[in-house]
Amino acid sequence: MGFSVSLALDKRVKNSDDSYTINVQIIVNRKMTSIATEYSVAEKDWDNKKRQIRNTSQIAGNISRINNILNKKRAEVMDKVTALHDNGNLDKLPLKEIRGLITNEHGTKTVFQLYDKMIAELTAIGNVGNARSYKMSLQSVKTFTKEKDFTFIQLTYAWLKEYEKFYLSKEGNTKNGLGVYLRALRAVCNRAIKERIAKREDYPFQHYKIVKEPTIKRALTETQIEAIRNFDPGKRKREALAKDVFLTSFYLVGISFMDIAHLKVCAIHNGRIAYKRQKTKQLINIKITPRLQEVLDKYLKGKGPEDYIFPIIKSKSAELVYRDVKNSLKRYNKCLKVIADECKIEENLTGYWSRHSWATIAKRKGVSTAIISESLGHTTEKTTQIYLDSFEDSVIDAANELVTG
Repeated sequence: MGFSVSLALDKRVKNSDDSYTINVQIIVNRKMTSIATEYSVAEKDWDNKKRQIRNTSQIAGNISRINNILNKKRAEVMDKVTALHDNGNLDKLPLKEIRGLITNEHGTKTVFQLYDKMIAELTAIGNVGNARSYKMSLQSVKTFTKEKDFTFIQLTYAWLKEYEKFYLSKEGNTKNGLGVYLRALRAVCNRAIKERIAKREDYPFQHYKIVKEPTIKRALTETQIEAIRNFDPGKRKREALAKDVFLTSFYLVGISFMDIAHLKVCAIHNGRIAYKRQKTKQLINIKITPRLQEVLDKYLKGKGPEDYIFPIIKSKSAELVYRDVKNSLKRYNKCLKVIADECKIEENLTGYWSRHSWATIAKRKGVSTAIISESLGHTTEKTTQIYLDSFEDSVIDAANELVTG
């Protein structure tokens, strides 16, 4: 496919001062469209061979500066047209659509613009964690493109493979880390299709598969869990809180630290705890076992229904609440390392271990994978989801009591 981008006078219409507008002219397969610039000159002042304003021109302003601005504009258009060509999309689009993509005159949103819109929406509703994930994904994409924004028609399977290659070439980056960023980008693509910014037939993830590597097993044995139960923090308040939060997570079928932080007294009703996962908004309802009640009793005294159970969140605004949780999580994991050391647990203990430990112990005790998935609140495994509706709370309660004692 042949194409060219150059500067030219638009001689179709003469201005009132007998000048002609300087256009960026785009020719694709001998068909032409153009984009007007803010500059115009008389025909005698235009060097058609060099495609620039003659140095002898008497127009106002610095001629060299204006020519540099015009050449920069031409180069920008050339970059966009070349990208469309390299991605195999230049021959798919009519000239009007090509012009619209370059000038954004149809309100076409770019990838960066839609990222920013979704980040703003998430922040507005207090979903600071997801907003932060999208920000990190956007920053990674910007690093890859060297801060150059681009349209969704340029976001192709080939682009994804190049981004994958770029990301994994950096020391310390993993396929799972790549997956986090790509899932955010995929959500942006899906939003673009819903808003008719992008076309379904151009969806780049149709054939691209986001790879997930198996994570290192992070499960403690029943003996190690018992050692943590018997751990005596003495007067160390942080270690005492870390122990109770870890055991609460274990007793509540691996509830995340974020969800524990947001637990309020009103979540307790008729001997059960009901809460929505911050990550998926899925409702979880679990019976309070005697061991869990023993931990909760330490923190419930003198608190009202809207008070947080654990002393983790102290702020009001969503941004500051997120900061409280992240800072507390760091302290929590540091304290768990102290606890692990004193309990002779060699593993690099973090908050994630409670969830993995519950699932592993349940499996070893003969609990079915389907019930484990239901108990953990999994929502992405379609095969598992078929079984979920058939289990009553009592089945999960029995599994939890079997695991936690």
